[in-house]
Amino acid sequence: MKLCKKCGIIKEESEFGSRLSHNGKRYIQNACKECWKADRREYKKRISPEQRERNLSSMKRWYQEHREEELAKYKKKYKENREEILAKRRERYANDPEFRAIFERNKKKYYNENRELCAYKSRKYYDKNKNKIKKRSTEWAEENKEKVDEIQKKWQHRNKEKRKAYYILNNAIANGNIEKPKICRMCGVEDKIIDGHHIDYSKPLEVIWCCKECHALIHKEMRKKKIKPKET
Repeated sequence: MKLCKKCGIIKEESEFGSRLSHNGKRYIQNACKECWKADRREYKKRISPEQRERNLSSMKRWYQEHREEELAKYKKKYKENREEILAKRRERYANDPEFRAIFERNKKKYYNENRELCAYKSRKYYDKNKNKIKKRSTEWAEENKEKVDEIQKKWQHRNKEKRKAYYILNNAIANGNIEKPKICRMCGVEDKIIDGHHIDYSKPLEVIWCCKECHALIHKEMRKKKIKPKET
């Protein structure tokens, strides 16, 4: 237990932040996290934009000089307290709108800058946890049927031309007017789920028959070249 010198309340030590001193030792702050945040907000209002820029430059310079050391410390701490850190992060994400907005903004920025790496990690994680992910997705869909219906309706409203093309193609396959091949026309693989890729949604029966991996590659190349399937 520790007394906060700002609000005068005795709190758990976990309610206090820690800082690195000039001699390299970490110490627990005298003010609790809430009081420290309030002080920081007041300080930001008082200082000039020029002072703020100088402060940021100084912080960036210090971090660049101690980057490897700080990363090693963070990784060690994360490894030792992983579950506790993740639980706190999830709780804060659920209850703090400001934190949630910053988190989503940084997440989007990181994804845009590291799209290939994110895709690789996602595939690797999915391959390793396929059954777990499918089970979790099924359970979530059963518990949130209204939300699932709402998402589907929104997608159908936004993609009327796509939906129409899928409907016509699936009906043609079901009626026997079109035979769905069992071989991917791109890589030649057999015994896998085969998709029909539409180049032009106004021609629903003209598709490229390919496996899911090749279908994903087609869309990846289209995203790179910023090409969209044609719609009427």
